[in-house]
Amino acid sequence: PLLGTVPPPWPAGASPPITGSNEVGFQASQSLAPKWHSSALTAGSLSEDGHVFAKTHAGPQKNHSNGMKLSSLCMLFERTLRVGGVHRYRYTILGGSVGAADGVGFVFDSRIRRTNIQKMRSIFLNKHGQVCIRNLDRITKLPCSLPKLSEGVSIFLTVDLDKSAACFRMDDPCGQPCGTADFSFASLLGDPHAAPQRLAGTPPSGPSSPHLAPSMPADFLDAAAAYSGNASNARSGFFCAIVTGSITVSLH
Repeated sequence: PLLGTVPPPWPAGASPPITGSNEVGFQASQSLAPKWHSSALTAGSLSEDGHVFAKTHAGPQKNHSNGMKLSSLCMLFERTLRVGGVHRYRYTILGGSVGAADGVGFVFDSRIRRTNIQKMRSIFLNKHGQVCIRNLDRITKLPCSLPKLSEGVSIFLTVDLDKSAACFRMDDPCGQPCGTADFSFASLLGDPHAAPQRLAGTPPSGPSSPHLAPSMPADFLDAAAAYSGNASNARSGFFCAIVTGSITVSLH
């Protein structure tokens, strides 16, 4: 059942470790199962076990600079900061509508905090199934993609913070694999001369077809150079999803 409250992600009687107005309490552990942070309650309901979030009100629409009308963004993130190691997530769209600005991925930071989306560094899968890298206000689309996000699909994300590698995989509503994309985000860590990423993309049907990208977009290399000096942040971070419409999603 969906409840209005969940236990806070810090020990009973203790204060959340807040050091800034935009920061939220978190746990830093490699063994805790992924669950939504209790701050999600400001935008919807959480299940008692913390795995399911329901957003029932889309909020007012705003005019975007490109002429589109978009609902206000709702940023969801897990309650655990991940530092180094390999981390695996399963994000399922249980019901509702997928908005134009919806996406799912991993934010690189040294602590879990709310911030303007244009001040984030992240890897993510957008509504259209395109694998992207965000470096502040710059978004680079990598030459690999999956099917569009839709009701019933599950997105599996594996992030290796030690090897700077990640994989998005999607299952259709019947539980059948329908796409995968492996890539490296090493160039985002400050080395603009890093070797081209090894990419593997699987179309909605058919076998996997690994290939080596002949070259990365120029703006991707520019983004890598701009990120120089902040590589340590990419060794830690947290799972994050953006939802805009009325939707129910789970995280495991």
